Amino acid sequence: MTKTEPTLPRTFRPAPAPAVPSLRDEFRLEVEQRALDAAAAAVLRSGWQQVRLADLARETGISRATLHRRFGGKDGLAAALLTREGERVLLRIDGVLHDAPSWESGLSEALDIALRARDDHPLLAAVLDGRHGDTTLLPFLIAHGPIVADARTLLAAFLRVHRPKLTARYLEDVADTLVRAAMSHLVAPDADDAARERLHRLAGHLLTHPPSGAIRS
Repeated sequence: MTKTEPTLPRTFRPAPAPAVPSLRDEFRLEVEQRALDAAAAAVLRSGWQQVRLADLARETGISRATLHRRFGGKDGLAAALLTREGERVLLRIDGVLHDAPSWESGLSEALDIALRARDDHPLLAAVLDGRHGDTTLLPFLIAHGPIVADARTLLAAFLRVHRPKLTARYLEDVADTLVRAAMSHLVAPDADDAARERLHRLAGHLLTHPPSGAIRS
């Protein structure tokens, strides 16, 4: 009998949308995306401190009351904006992890995507750089948003499939270490590719030279 290879569950991918969404669902999604698109453009144009719900309402044709109901105020809009941008990065990482033939290639591609996030996502670059002298969105990205937790969960699930002889607790610690190291690089990047090489070496060492207590008995 041929042994079935384990497959990585798509832990981050959202559930498929209903085949025929209701008009209410379509309206809510349209409102959300229109508001987030307008907010992202405003951040790039003048910084988050200059964003006003009243201005977004006029620009998008969505009432201010609807924006408040959907996002719960400006802080809720900020969290939703950065969560959406983080999800875009994580969905790309999820794709390469799911299709990776080995943990080495999967981690290498995932780290490359994470460390290039500044280049590929202008909104993240603006937030991380404090463009327009505005750093008010940075805490939403680093401390208050679900991006770090979601990235850790995604990476730990991948490692459990490809390194089954290591304990789940240890693999969660490895995932946490790599995610936080990548986030640290995004906040304060090096001028060259040294950080990428260091993270690759760190990942390889942690997964090929684990402490004795990290190996399943």
